[in-house]
Amino acid sequence: MIQLKQDLAESETLALVSGSVATATTNTENVLVALFEETETGPVLQGVDELTSVIQNYVFLLEAPSRFSIAAFQDLNGDNVFDRGEPVGVVGWPEALEAQPGQRLLDVNIELNAQVALPAALEKELVGLDLHEWNSIPITAGEIVTLADERFAPSEARDGMWAPLTSIRKNGCGIYMLEPYDPGRIPVLFVHGIAGSPRSFKPLIDQLDLTHYQAWIYQYPSGMRLQRSARVLARLLGYLYEEHTPRTVFITAHSMGGLVARSALLQAHEGEAVNAARSVGLFVTFSTPWDGHGAAKLGVKFAPAVVPAWIDMKPGSDFLNSLQAELQVPHHLFFGFDTRHNVTMPFSHDSVVSVASQLAPWAQERACRIYGYDFDHSGILSGEQVISTYQEILDNARLGSPCGMNAPVRK
Repeated sequence: MIQLKQDLAESETLALVSGSVATATTNTENVLVALFEETETGPVLQGVDELTSVIQNYVFLLEAPSRFSIAAFQDLNGDNVFDRGEPVGVVGWPEALEAQPGQRLLDVNIELNAQVALPAALEKELVGLDLHEWNSIPITAGEIVTLADERFAPSEARDGMWAPLTSIRKNGCGIYMLEPYDPGRIPVLFVHGIAGSPRSFKPLIDQLDLTHYQAWIYQYPSGMRLQRSARVLARLLGYLYEEHTPRTVFITAHSMGGLVARSALLQAHEGEAVNAARSVGLFVTFSTPWDGHGAAKLGVKFAPAVVPAWIDMKPGSDFLNSLQAELQVPHHLFFGFDTRHNVTMPFSHDSVVSVASQLAPWAQERACRIYGYDFDHSGILSGEQVISTYQEILDNARLGSPCGMNAPVRK
């Protein structure tokens, strides 16, 4: 709670600035964007964001109130240093822009021009710097990693819940690949839950048939507001679709990750990532609290500090209500129940989430298949019979029958 209070107090002093960068060729590969704070002695470099052909919007968090300017350039020789003659663009110069605490400036767009010179005061701040070391918020789409990556460690997952601002500044968020993209295999995107990480899915990933599938993983600070986590997921999924144009994508989510993934698909259908959303051919969830969690309601009401995600996890929240919109993706719903006695959860549950929330009536109505297993909240991801059924679901979807199963509907 002390860590959370400190994180929330800091977040209240920040503003968010985001925008796009237009280049002469529409290619944003190796575009670097630098944030400068205006001080009494002149502009001071505060952070750098790097764009690619996939990540096409920059994002900064800055202390507010503040006056700032932003400069962008295309690093034509790839040396991570600004060289004169490279196309540049500037906003907020010589008249600085202003940001207030809590403000979100989302369309601060920049246009690069090879005929424009970078103002001397801004150029001076960049001379001699390896700008990779100034990365503000690492946002990733398509980086190749392993599950052993330290960003996925249990301690980092815990910080992602209790200190989401600190976590996103340190580790960022993104969709990662466990191997180079292969157009001949179907991406299976895994979305973890609260206080979780991609390592939660190791039992499923280890059993993935790599002749037909490739694993993608979404890592995000799970304490953030869920609609924001979902918006980032939708945008990154859209970027990767434009980059690779996969024939289809399957999504697998655990716990709260099911809420994030469903919201991302709904947002993508309504926004610029509609083609990516339409490519999703299967949605599988495990132990998702479709009706929220009572502990989140108590936390919002009584806790000395509130994890932002709890606001959306509270039963009856606007976020949860928004998820009931129709989604044209075949959904297989797994739920767990723990038959062991638990004095803190006297009702039917999986040790963390009630069965009633996992089986919210609206979620049942929208699922094409439902499967119940006697496993606790995390154990459901490693049960032998669960994995077998999951593999059959993937194979049926790959063969054109996303809701067709030979196994019983409920177990």
